[in-house]
Amino acid sequence: MASFGTTVAIDCVTAETLGDNRHPLSIAQQLGIEYAWAEPRPVDEACLLHGCTRVPSRLPIYVRPLD
Repeated sequence: MASFGTTVAIDCVTAETLGDNRHPLSIAQQLGIEYAWAEPRPVDEACLLHGCTRVPSRLPIYVRPLD
């Protein structure tokens, strides 16, 4: 299987602690991140975005590329 893009994790707990109460997909949209599909991770209180493109080099500390 060919992979495209990268996977980005959005840490919802850290975002909320820092005052960003938006939905993870709204955060991605405002940053200009395009993604193929989203995987909510309620156990980790995070959201994984797979197949991401247009990931900015400067991101908030609660948004990080995984690969």
